[in-house]
Amino acid sequence: MAGADWPPGHQRIGSGGVMTPVVYGDFNCPYSYLASLRVDVLRNAGVDVEWRAVEHAPKTPVTGRRLDDAGRAGLDAELSEVRGLLTPGERFPVNAVAMIPRTEAAISGYAEAVGAGVADRVRRLLFDAYWVRGLDIGSPDVLRPLLARAIAAGNSTSFTLHEAGFAVAMSRGPITAGAHRRIHDWREDWYCTGTRTIPSIVTARARDKLTVIDGVAALTWLAAYPLPATGLSWAARPAESASPSAEPSVAPAQTAHAFA
Repeated sequence: MAGADWPPGHQRIGSGGVMTPVVYGDFNCPYSYLASLRVDVLRNAGVDVEWRAVEHAPKTPVTGRRLDDAGRAGLDAELSEVRGLLTPGERFPVNAVAMIPRTEAAISGYAEAVGAGVADRVRRLLFDAYWVRGLDIGSPDVLRPLLARAIAAGNSTSFTLHEAGFAVAMSRGPITAGAHRRIHDWREDWYCTGTRTIPSIVTARARDKLTVIDGVAALTWLAAYPLPATGLSWAARPAESASPSAEPSVAPAQTAHAFA
């Protein structure tokens, strides 16, 4: 847990000691994936938690980075550590991935989903698409059909989003000016926390100081968060009720869009 200075004039994540927790994560990060699953549990229980997407490895090649033996070993070690953090009954579905995608396009789609009022649905779709289905979420050709139904069901006033369901430009950026500003603000606010580790959570603000938790400690904080109805953490619930609801996923299959 760390304290960080908050520049004067920045008011986007609350101005008092009590605030909505803000979670920063990235779609190609296994720790962020577990954080997202835990955020789902809290939100389903009525806890107000905000999820913001940030690109934590912007130097990743636009076409992604195919895993060599060393990269595979590193990812396997991270997945093993994440599995060691699971509570009884907690789900963490992962299938083998062959590449680390650049997430610029995925974050664009998510930023549009926030503006369209379908953020949770699209967040789950993006994590599931990569970690379960093995899709290249760095490709607009993959993301446009993947997100179209969810985006079109939202309340965006943009014709491109509401009628066509397109949330990502072929340049990998967002469609609307609002989503551009949202991505910029998320990135700037994350930089202001003073950490470059994800997931990271801003849990409180006192004057111009933020309370920030990151990495494994952030995951532990989410699991220990008390639920409104009982005052107990969700991790303390019976195992059969500990798993979050999720978007229906398609069984892993060979596809022309899966890291071709």
